[in-house]
Amino acid sequence: MSKIFETNYNETKILVIHGSIIELEVDAIVNAANSFMEMGGGVAKVIKNAAGQEVEDEAIKLVKQMGGQCPIGKAILTSAGKLKSRIKFIIHAPTMTKPVEPSSLNRIKSAVRGVMQRVYESNLKDQGIIKSIAFPAMGTGAGKMPRNKAAQAIVDGLINYFNTTVNISVELIILCDINEEQAIAFKDALINSIN
Repeated sequence: MSKIFETNYNETKILVIHGSIIELEVDAIVNAANSFMEMGGGVAKVIKNAAGQEVEDEAIKLVKQMGGQCPIGKAILTSAGKLKSRIKFIIHAPTMTKPVEPSSLNRIKSAVRGVMQRVYESNLKDQGIIKSIAFPAMGTGAGKMPRNKAAQAIVDGLINYFNTTVNISVELIILCDINEEQAIAFKDALINSIN
């Protein structure tokens, strides 16, 4: 794990970390999902392998209660399974409807908004339960989005959410990827948008 960059936006600290999202100590990590919550590839598979099958089962059970799929722009919250000693929750946010379907910049931005809305709703229900959250790259694997464009879409989605929401209750956001090129893309997107 290595810190690549640090900045602040309003009251929220934003870090860029080169490393594995499943090794962080945060309240929640984001799973770049599909609408059916099948965790078969990319960061979803890494999370499932570390957290256990029960996380995918829990996500699928919740999505069945939504009619069988979670729309892009919404997100669901599950336990962190076997990761619970470091991470409380996993927030599953689809950037594609079907597994291995191309994503888009708008889908990534919608997914980020869905994550932040789920955090906001969770914090309203149980004050301050999620104060730190980590995002992986979204839409870059099966979604086939270029790393730099996906990073910019994630940062733009966060800034848009901050600028349009009155009560931001998150103290720390980490943009994290095991690929150094992606971590640098996160840093560059932040520099382009904030500094």
